[in-house]
Amino acid sequence: MFTDFVEGMNVSPADTLLDVGATTDRLCEHSNYLEAWWPHKDRITVIGIDDCGFLETLYPGSVSFRQMVAVLSPTTRSISSIRAP
Repeated sequence: MFTDFVEGMNVSPADTLLDVGATTDRLCEHSNYLEAWWPHKDRITVIGIDDCGFLETLYPGSVSFRQMVAVLSPTTRSISSIRAP
C-alpha cells in the first residue's frame, strides 16, 4: 500500500506531506504507516481529532502533530470547519 501511494501520487523527498486522520492505535501494523515508513519524517505534518502527540515523541525532531476539532454545521450536520482545540 505504501509503495502504491508513493508511486501513484508521485511523491518526492522534497514534498511536504499532510497526513489527515492520525490514530492513537498502536497495535495494528498499518496504523500511522506513513509516519513509520516515509524516510523524510521532517516533511510530515499530522493532524487528527485524537491526541497523537506520541508521534512527536516516537519520531523526535521530525514529525509535527496538530490536534484538530471538527465543527459541525447545525443546519447541514456536516463538518463546517476544522480548528485547533
